[in-house]
Amino acid sequence: MSAATAASAGSFAPAPACLELAAGWRYTLVGNHCGTPHRVTVEYRDGTVAPCREAAAGDTVTFAGYGPQGNDPLGVRLCAEADAPASA
Repeated sequence: MSAATAASAGSFAPAPACLELAAGWRYTLVGNHCGTPHRVTVEYRDGTVAPCREAAAGDTVTFAGYGPQGNDPLGVRLCAEADAPASA
């Protein structure tokens, strides 16, 4: 089992409704319509999880699409905020 597959077993929290997923063949887009930034990832049907990306309020971040294999995104997940820089 890969690290990405193992990580999908529960390391990520469900995302709030203000993080919107738009899946496509080539790209999957996550729009942050929240008033705050979030670190997000996308979980796919085969159990893989994309690397986390920072999505500022109002931003859209891009992940891999479902492609010819039909690896549909299941949803947006929140990444741990622990690795975000602490304010002084």
